[in-house]
Amino acid sequence: SCATHNPATCKHPKLPQKIAKVEVYGATWCPACKVETEFFDTHKIQYTVYWVDKDDGRNAELKRIANEAGIRELYIPFTVYTDTAHKRYFQMGFDPNDPNYMHLGL
Repeated sequence: SCATHNPATCKHPKLPQKIAKVEVYGATWCPACKVETEFFDTHKIQYTVYWVDKDDGRNAELKRIANEAGIRELYIPFTVYTDTAHKRYFQMGFDPNDPNYMHLGL
């Protein structure tokens, strides 16, 4: 979760009401990644997960996305939310109390 990383750099994006796609970049050894995907499953939030520790191509893709977004410190899970207008929002870490999760509108 954000609390286990650097709270000063962990910011929850303000998500729009209509998210078209959720992509989680995580690692099979990451407890927060497992908690996030289980949370999405429980709340029936559709998502795609990419295991960067098992797929070098997805690992490179994650680094490219973060670099293009100007993100210098990268933590997983790294979640990419894409809205219906194709704008992307990024979130590192997982906080089940973040109110954004309850109105993803998927």
